[in-house]
Amino acid sequence: MATGPIAEVWQAEEDLWQAAVYGSAQTFMSFYAASWVGWQITEPLAYGKRAMAASIKAALAKADYVSYLLTDKVANQPAPGLVNVYFRASFVFRPKPPGNPPNLSFTTQRVHHVWQQQKNGSWKMVAGMGAYDPEEPDK
Repeated sequence: MATGPIAEVWQAEEDLWQAAVYGSAQTFMSFYAASWVGWQITEPLAYGKRAMAASIKAALAKADYVSYLLTDKVANQPAPGLVNVYFRASFVFRPKPPGNPPNLSFTTQRVHHVWQQQKNGSWKMVAGMGAYDPEEPDK
C-alpha cells in the first residue's frame, strides 16, 4: 500500500465522494478549507465554501447517489504540504422523486482539486474545478 502525502490525499478524495454517495453534505463539506475557492460545473463564476455548501445540499436534495468511481487518476506534489489531483469522477444517481420504475442516471466529470496539509497533519481542499466529460464520439 502506498504511503505519503499523495496517498493520504487520494484517501481523502475517496472519503469525500463516499460522503456524497451516503448523502452527508456536512461530512462532504468537512473536507473543504474555510478559504476554499472553486468553480462548480454548473456555475458561471468561481465562488467560496458557503456557496459550495448550498450547492451540495441542493444537489443531494435532488438525487440519491448510488455509486461513484474515480478513474484516470493523476497527482503531483508541487511543494511540501500541497497536492494536486486530477481525475474523472463517474456517478450513478437516482433523481428524486424516483420514477416508476425508479430511473437511474449517469454522469462523468473531469475534476481538479488542490489539497493543503493543515497544521494538525490533516488535508483540506483549498481549490477545485470541474467540467462535464465530453460525450464519447460515435464508434
